[in-house]
Amino acid sequence: MGSVLITLLIWILSKAYFADHFTNPYKYVAKTASLSTMILVCWTTLLSTRARWVERLFGGLDHVYQLHCRMGFASFLLILAHPIFLALDRLPNVPHFLRYFLFTNKAAENSGIVTFVLFLVLIGFSRWANVAYHRWKYIHEFFGFFLVVSGLHIYLTRADISKYPLLTVWVYFWLGTALLAYIYIRFLYRFIGPRFHYRVEKIQKLGGVWEVYLSPLNEFLCFQPGQYLYIAFQSPLLKPEPHPFSISSARQESFLRVSIKELGDYTSRLSALQPGDRARISGPHGRFGEAYLRHMSTDAVFIAGGIGIAPFLSILEDVGLQSLRKGHTWLIYTVQDVSHAYYHQEIQKEAAQNKRFNYIPYFSNESGFLTAEKLEKQIGNLQRKLFFICGPKPMMDALISQLRKKGVHRNEIFYEDFNYLS
Repeated sequence: MGSVLITLLIWILSKAYFADHFTNPYKYVAKTASLSTMILVCWTTLLSTRARWVERLFGGLDHVYQLHCRMGFASFLLILAHPIFLALDRLPNVPHFLRYFLFTNKAAENSGIVTFVLFLVLIGFSRWANVAYHRWKYIHEFFGFFLVVSGLHIYLTRADISKYPLLTVWVYFWLGTALLAYIYIRFLYRFIGPRFHYRVEKIQKLGGVWEVYLSPLNEFLCFQPGQYLYIAFQSPLLKPEPHPFSISSARQESFLRVSIKELGDYTSRLSALQPGDRARISGPHGRFGEAYLRHMSTDAVFIAGGIGIAPFLSILEDVGLQSLRKGHTWLIYTVQDVSHAYYHQEIQKEAAQNKRFNYIPYFSNESGFLTAEKLEKQIGNLQRKLFFICGPKPMMDALISQLRKKGVHRNEIFYEDFNYLS
């Protein structure tokens, strides 16, 4: 937001310095919208790089992607205002107003129409079209073309950005940075990004969850409990695109285990994996368990919904971490019924070995949805505890809201949310 305000400030001060004011007041709204959209789109590209500094700045890659989605939607709304307000002075002559949105013999205006339509199509498909993950990613690859077309439109228009030197340097700096970020994530990341090469050792299915066990071919990936990876399985029957999967094994193990819920086209084909298949891994990512590691003496409450149990397994089964903790830990594992509690026995084993850990299985078919009030009856006072929530978005949203109403500070609630396609 600060970079958008700086951009608008540079623009307004430049207009004042050059005494170059619009006679048409609608143009101020139009230019505000286009400049804001340009900077927000540049930010959405930067956010997609998975850079460590971006992850640290926004508190985890899942939060980064949520912000990416929100910025994209804000850009969508802003860009709608740009041509409308540029043409608004043509009213009440409706045909004259509508002709503004048609192609002419002027390259500058035509490039603007192409940029506008391209952006609407890209954002519309990315946000609202019900497409498979690999198609969703493919659509995103065209945002690099959008950046190029936007730069061409600015150059051809010869308007404010081209007229004011400071604004020219500032906007082209952002466009250039965004274009470099796009080139990095689209073409270079697979070669120079953090990557590890693993081999599939075993794959098995627990109900609706696939467990994939992987061993390193060379360097072992070091991770913090609760993190996740991007994995591209190299199998003839699977697309080689990377997908995010939570680590469900502990650091002391000689293998990596990821637990994957069968949800769509890609995950339903994981049965095609065979021992010996290769996997290209990038990461690790995420800061979900960071507060748990940092506050060793503070009581913690883990709330897992369905496959949201995966990062908690990595944390709870970490021998080194659990031996150092002084605070108590509760795990509420909420599923429909015991047949969906795929890790019930594994967790019971950990609870038997750790006197500072209480395991509470919760079956929604018997007890209804989990609420903060029911939670309070199970663990006592909710204050002065850290809450970690991972599971379906409606569950997380409801519990976070209820915990806040119960007096739990927002800095004591941590969640992981990868529902960025919804």
